[in-house]
This record gives sequence, structure tokens and C-alpha cells, in this order.
Amino acid sequence: MPREAARWTNSYAPPPRPGTLVAKVALGVLAVIVACAVAFVAVVANALNHVGEIAPRDHLSPIPIGASACPYVVLMHAAANNFQSVEPFLGVGFDAHGKQLTWKQTRNRLRPALETLERSIEGSSPHFPIPVQRQLAVALANVRVGRVDLAVARNGNDLFEHSWPALREGQRAFGYASDLIGKRCSVKLEADAGTMPYPFSQPTAPLRTTPLR
Repeated sequence: MPREAARWTNSYAPPPRPGTLVAKVALGVLAVIVACAVAFVAVVANALNHVGEIAPRDHLSPIPIGASACPYVVLMHAAANNFQSVEPFLGVGFDAHGKQLTWKQTRNRLRPALETLERSIEGSSPHFPIPVQRQLAVALANVRVGRVDLAVARNGNDLFEHSWPALREGQRAFGYASDLIGKRCSVKLEADAGTMPYPFSQPTAPLRTTPLR
């Protein structure tokens, strides 16, 4: 065989089979999708880390509060945990085992949780200093907006689109109130990370709370 022909033959590689090429492209696309999904979940999980911590914010320094206010901190903390545990993810609700709920089931879980949170804030607020009351008033107003949005929402997506601004503002104000109260009591005002909704925490049953009479 001539030298030039030999060099060509030795360096020649057949083109990849169509199936192999498609598989490589598919794997590459899948890797990108998975990476984006992981990043998205991480961002949202960080945003939903606590009630009051839905977006990065400056934290306030604690102020003096009386020990007599602590039972009301515990009450609102439990109500916040309860609400957070049933909060839909982008309008989609999940049960304690990660199974997707129907819109009716989601709505039926949210309604009493919002009502309990509203009544706990409303009854507890007068027992705190004025700076805390101001933040709780903002949170309370937005909880009430959320209840109205829930009553008229046609589905989870409709609720998410209309209630997101109130949710964000209410949680921020609740977080400021938690900052002001600080660690004076047995629990902080803000909700626990362990009650975050699926898929951001281990599935747990919604907490039971008793609203103020």
C-alpha cells in the first residue's frame, strides 16, 4: 500500500453510529436539566427556609419583652409551623408522604391553617411592645389577604399567582417580629425549618394547634 494511503487508513475513524450520537446528546441535555433543577430547588428551598425568611433581608436587633408574652410567642410559633407544613409548592400541595394533593384537598388544608394563624396573631399582638405589634399588623393584614385569595382561587396556580406578593410581605414582617422578640422565650417566633413543605424537608404530618378563643 502506498505510504500516503497507509497514513490515511491508520488515521481514519468511522463516524459514530446515529444511535450512539443521539444517546450522547440526550445524556448531555439530561445532565443540564438535572443541574438546573438542583440549582432551582436549592434556591427555592433557601427562600422558603423559614416563615419570615422568604427573601434575603437585614435582621433587626431584639428588644426587651416581658416573660408574660412568651405563651403568645409559643402559640404563634405553632400556628406558623402548621401553616408552613401545609403551604403548597408553587401552588401544588403534597401530603405528609409526598403524594400530590388535589386542589380541593390543598384548599381544605390551607383554610384552617390560615384561620389559625390569623387568630393567633390577632389575639397575641396586644401583649407585645409597639414595634412588634407593627410588624405583626403587617403580617396579619397579609394573612387576611391570603384567606380572600384562597376563597376565590380556581386552582393552585391561580392562588400562587395572586397570593405571592401577600405571602412574601407577610412572611417578611413575621420575620422582623421574630427578630425583635429574639430568643427571650423557649422558641423563636418564626417557623422551624423542620416544618418546611415537601419537597424541602422530610415528610411530616401537619401540626395540630388550638386557636385563641
